[in-house]
Amino acid sequence: MESFHKLKDRMQVIHPIIEEINKSKYETLFRFLNERIENPENFVVLLGETSSGKTTLLNGLLQDQLFLTSARPTTGTVIELMDQKSAASYHFYAVNKDATLETITENMFHELAKNPDQDLERLRIITPTFPHGLKNLRLFDTPGYGSLHEEHEQILKEFIPNSDIIVYVVSYRIGFKENDHYFMNFIQEMIDKNTAFYLVINRVPEGVNVSDNRIKEIQLHAQDCLHRNLNCYLVPAQIPAEENKHVLPQASDLWKDLRKQLETPERMEALARAFFSYQNDLLLELKGNQEQKFAFAKASAEQMSELQATLEEFLRNEEIIIEKIRGTFAKLYPKLDKLLDLAMTNINDNLISEIEKANRWTSKDECVGFIQSHLLPLQIQKETKGITDYLQVELERLDDEINSILNTAIQKFEAQISLKLSIFEPIIMNLSNRMGQKMAGKALAQFFKQFGGAGGAGAGVANAAKKGLKAVGKVFGKTFSRETHNGLAKFLSRIGATSTKAISAAAAVIVEGLFYLYDSYKWKIDLGKQIKKATLEWKKETLDKVTKDMHELEEHNLQSIHSYFEEYQELKEVPEEEISSFDLNEITNRISRIDDLLTNYTENFKEVHVHG
Repeated sequence: MESFHKLKDRMQVIHPIIEEINKSKYETLFRFLNERIENPENFVVLLGETSSGKTTLLNGLLQDQLFLTSARPTTGTVIELMDQKSAASYHFYAVNKDATLETITENMFHELAKNPDQDLERLRIITPTFPHGLKNLRLFDTPGYGSLHEEHEQILKEFIPNSDIIVYVVSYRIGFKENDHYFMNFIQEMIDKNTAFYLVINRVPEGVNVSDNRIKEIQLHAQDCLHRNLNCYLVPAQIPAEENKHVLPQASDLWKDLRKQLETPERMEALARAFFSYQNDLLLELKGNQEQKFAFAKASAEQMSELQATLEEFLRNEEIIIEKIRGTFAKLYPKLDKLLDLAMTNINDNLISEIEKANRWTSKDECVGFIQSHLLPLQIQKETKGITDYLQVELERLDDEINSILNTAIQKFEAQISLKLSIFEPIIMNLSNRMGQKMAGKALAQFFKQFGGAGGAGAGVANAAKKGLKAVGKVFGKTFSRETHNGLAKFLSRIGATSTKAISAAAAVIVEGLFYLYDSYKWKIDLGKQIKKATLEWKKETLDKVTKDMHELEEHNLQSIHSYFEEYQELKEVPEEEISSFDLNEITNRISRIDDLLTNYTENFKEVHVHG
């Protein structure tokens, strides 16, 4: 693709400038971005109920019994499979919660897969190549929904929204069961509408095709949950000719179609534009660094002193905003508990009212089935929406208040620079541009921080493109929305997903109580007691997990504000001995070369997309 050739050519011109500036921060960002342009990664997650055959499907892809399988759940943690040309054979790693990467033996890998320790985030296998022409792929095998621990659930919440493709596996023999229904609803809350979704029906008997009633039933249930049409991939049951001999599924159609999906021109186009934006962000950082050196070398001692005083006044706004964030969240935590209590009461009252309606139920089994499969989920979803609506209003109000503080502070700071310290104006203009990129999610440093480390989940094509498509112009002297609750939409979708997951736990409590509903005269009273017990279970589980998500959102925003003001910290006075060593001719030359990369390459890149 011609646009990727342009990107690579541009990286070759950027690198000598970075070497001349000789700053480790820029070297790190350059290496990270260059690796992503050379090897854009695709992000595929395998999901499904326990023992649906996800792990067997991966073994079939590799045509190797690499992952252990049995009738009982064998995947106790998330396993990542990725290709690397330089690898001569399989390599096994433990990705720990502290973001360290630990080399392990194959035996240790299998042991941790079944019994993960408390330090483990996930496991990783490196394979030299994938079959079917698949490349630059990161495949994630996940624990079945029925065996999800809280840690797994948190990991799924992180990387499901960043997936390029989700492959959902259902066993033909077991069919689409209640857990599949809950899991699909959980996924539907998390994924982007553009995320590709493949439905795989595994272990299909010989002679069965898409016209089979069970196949149609599974497909229709899945489509109802996701509100989209789905193609089915049927993977035949493999019967070994000899005892104790493994026969691995091929699923060639699935993997070939998956490859086509990942290599569509539209997908690559979106990714190229994202990387082009990251290149621009890196160039703006380099230009800002050089313009700062130039201005500091030319400025008088009085001008430097005035800059520092003006800067200190501006930076004091960080603490004001941090206190406002902390104050808002401090009020929301106890309010969430009260809202869930009220929701629990409303759910109980509505369900018990339905149970007590005379002559409505032909039997207690009919009543229990209706409550469990329809009315309980419906009431919980209704109450959950009310809670998320309240939180959204409160956090958007916080956003407006912080935008007002920030915009007032920025306008005052920039006006003081323009009027009294115009020598520093190019630095501030560059910084404003970069902050505009950052607020739109296009900043390379943000991309690196989220997806560059050993412990990061990894960025798929869809994720990189989503972060880089919004255009941002010059924002110097203008107001803009900082979107303080950056991550709010993700947080709100998590509440829905968490509540959906908790519904299954509540429904299970009702089922457990069925054994005690013997007396035909008091079964309604007993069922009412079970419902109260079930909704209490829902409330406890939802409160615990949503509170953790709120803490994460609060921390995210505190870090976001700190990161914002940290950019301005770079304007702190540079030591006088360092300023005296600046070569103005060399700095001017570098700024000119950077400007050329920002203008000429932009025009060339646009032409590729117009004529390509």
